[in-house]
Amino acid sequence: MKIRRGSATPNTVKPGQAVNIVTDYSVVTPPNIQSVEVEESWVLKKDGKPLTTLQPQHNQRTAGGWMAKAQIPVPGNAEPGTYVIENKVQAGTSYDVDESVFYVVG
Repeated sequence: MKIRRGSATPNTVKPGQAVNIVTDYSVVTPPNIQSVEVEESWVLKKDGKPLTTLQPQHNQRTAGGWMAKAQIPVPGNAEPGTYVIENKVQAGTSYDVDESVFYVVG
């Protein structure tokens, strides 16, 4: 598992809006295995503390490049500042984590 890039758009939102997330990743399967079950998950964080965790998506993936897409709501009472979305993909014990940054304005 290798995340090539995680992104969050738009780059700037207001409290209560949603952020679109795209996780671009690659899967390498062991020899003689056609596909693996991949868990794609996202956590919204502020100052290292989890605010919102999306329900993980489970998909059968063959070797190659994949994109996982999701949308995460920004809480209506979100303070202005920098927020981080932790992008994670996992298959068995193999996983990778990346972070996407966006900003909340008042």
